[in-house]
Amino acid sequence: MVKNTFIRGALLLTICALIGKVIGAFYRIPFAMIVGPEGVGLYQMVYPLYALILTISTSGLPSSISKLLSGSYAEGKYYQAKKYFKYSFSIIIIFSAIGFLSILCFSGLISNLQGNADAKWCYVAISPAVLFAGVVAGVRGYFQSRENMFPTALSGLIEQICKVAIGLVLAYLLKGKGVVVATVGAIVGVSASELFACLFLLVCYSFSEKKMPQVLSQTKLDLSKKQMIKNIFKISLPIALGSLIMPLTMVIDSTLIVRLLSKIFDTQKATTLFGIQSGVVGSLINLPIVASIAAQTILLPRITREKTQNNIASTSKTIKNALFFVLIVAIPCAICYFVFSKQIISILYIKSFSSEQINIASRLLQIGAFNIVALSIAQTSAGILQGLGKINTPVVTLLVGAIIKVGSVVLLVPNAKIGIYGAEISDIICFAVVSFINFVVIHKHAKYNFVKEFVELMLVCGGVGVCAFFSNYVLLKMVGENSALVIGGLLTLVIYSISVIIVIKNKTKRPLFFAFRRK
Repeated sequence: MVKNTFIRGALLLTICALIGKVIGAFYRIPFAMIVGPEGVGLYQMVYPLYALILTISTSGLPSSISKLLSGSYAEGKYYQAKKYFKYSFSIIIIFSAIGFLSILCFSGLISNLQGNADAKWCYVAISPAVLFAGVVAGVRGYFQSRENMFPTALSGLIEQICKVAIGLVLAYLLKGKGVVVATVGAIVGVSASELFACLFLLVCYSFSEKKMPQVLSQTKLDLSKKQMIKNIFKISLPIALGSLIMPLTMVIDSTLIVRLLSKIFDTQKATTLFGIQSGVVGSLINLPIVASIAAQTILLPRITREKTQNNIASTSKTIKNALFFVLIVAIPCAICYFVFSKQIISILYIKSFSSEQINIASRLLQIGAFNIVALSIAQTSAGILQGLGKINTPVVTLLVGAIIKVGSVVLLVPNAKIGIYGAEISDIICFAVVSFINFVVIHKHAKYNFVKEFVELMLVCGGVGVCAFFSNYVLLKMVGENSALVIGGLLTLVIYSISVIIVIKNKTKRPLFFAFRRK
């Protein structure tokens, strides 16, 4: 039923996600120009709660749809898959409706608690987005179970384009009525974007269902309705809890790090340092992570199908392709961030930051480059474990990592010689521990030997990194920083591409790059 198109699907999701991030970054500039700092502040007051409620209401259920439907399709139980989707989708709608009504009914109370009554109308404007986004998440889970990533990828682009087009136009047209009304207009764009993505996916779903094998005469199910709903929550609840761990840890960071830094600096500088680490460097680190998110999205249904069919060779190939795809994106990005950190920060923030702040941000980016690899592997390994049926394991390992992260922050950040760099180091420690534990469990249940191939890969990339460092060192003496970044970056890309091509050619002769061998 499904072709082996892992790389193509992951690449499609990655490209669309990157385009979406670029569009989102573009959106912030004209939006700030139209509504000003006050409007941006109103938007930021509303959006985190919206994101949190959206996570609570929809985070785990799309994954349960993806996994349960994929397993049913693998067994040829199309009627059971249809029932699973019906029950899961109904639960998503109920939770999303509760989230929608909660924001709508308590908008006044929430805005008063935040200290700005004007935020009420922003909450009212964004509340329908919760309902529409629930439908979007559910249908995406359906298409992921079919390993059809086109509707998911394209709907993400539709969301971003509509948010920018509708939101900015409304904000511009309404700016004469005041900052609050203009901001409400921009937030209406968020709800509209979810509505259009919802309509697009529902149309895609209707066409997809027409192509499904018509075996609905098979009315007898192996499982009762109660058992099917139990299975849905058995998968969705751990994933939902896991998705809340890191956001809650970030909330802890937002208060803990500033307090700890205040023991060394004044509150204003402590806040500035935290903003550079979490906002500036964090946003750059998250760019290449879209590849691992794409891989994780595809891994869950694919490995579920292969495990259901007891296809060990296919599972091995899927894991190999996933790790190869993720690392082939993450490692060159990490190398470029590490080598060209000063130029990257200077180009982006030369007009906003002082020379001291640019130096701090560039050193943070150098440290954070290692986190690109650690976080990418952590997310990919979580998708592998979920596909293998170890749904609770990623939750436990992420919780362990979060505890270690908070402990590392408490130990490192108050040290005057480390300071804000301790926050970035704690992230690396967290995801390195998560990755290690995940792979110990994967090795136990899948019996893959990947240590030698991983070391070999890192040696190849280390060589590329050395070339990039010395080329940048020479170029900085010959041309300006911007030219050195462009020329050095292209040179690094060429060297890395040649190295990868050589390794791939060798791969046909012996296992490399996670070409796992069974013991």
